[in-house]
Amino acid sequence: QSGLSMLFRKVLKSFSKEELPLYYSLQSSPAFLEMLVNLRAELVTANLTCEDLPESPKNAELSAILGRFEEELSLSYANFSEFQYFIQSINEGKFNQVLHEAVIIIDGYTRFTAEEESFISALHSAGSEIVIGTYARSSDYKLTDFSLSVYTNALEMMQRFRNKFSAQISPVSNRTSDTVHDKLTRLIELETNFLQER
Repeated sequence: QSGLSMLFRKVLKSFSKEELPLYYSLQSSPAFLEMLVNLRAELVTANLTCEDLPESPKNAELSAILGRFEEELSLSYANFSEFQYFIQSINEGKFNQVLHEAVIIIDGYTRFTAEEESFISALHSAGSEIVIGTYARSSDYKLTDFSLSVYTNALEMMQRFRNKFSAQISPVSNRTSDTVHDKLTRLIELETNFLQER
């Protein structure tokens, strides 16, 4: 994190005041440097580039900063993501023999980042059987508008994976549960249904 801040500071100093009329005075601001590091991290996580930012004068300057930062990073510094390297290795078939016979179980997610979803795509392409456990009511899956459910994220993920990977949905119910968590979940479901019916 501190290394990225230092590199952003170096990159900012390479701009003239005319090139960055809005952000030039912030080149030594720790808060601005932290914002740049966080913005870059969000773009990387979402598999986006600086060109994907909406058009505005501020974003044009941010795009110029981020673009020059990436150039500097690729020229002078090692920009290595083990997770991306692993995904790339899977896509290149380096683990096909192992992954073809593997069953991968992912539990407790209701949504995935773009990077995580590209990992799932790579595993799927390698022939792995993937089981994803998530929580939703089977009756809500029949809704035409998933936003009417308290389980919106999980339902949208299931539908997307069904379309993208021909995923099969296998409901599992726990008939003996009567925990505080189950009661609270039921209250939230009832409140959501009540608010949408008003």
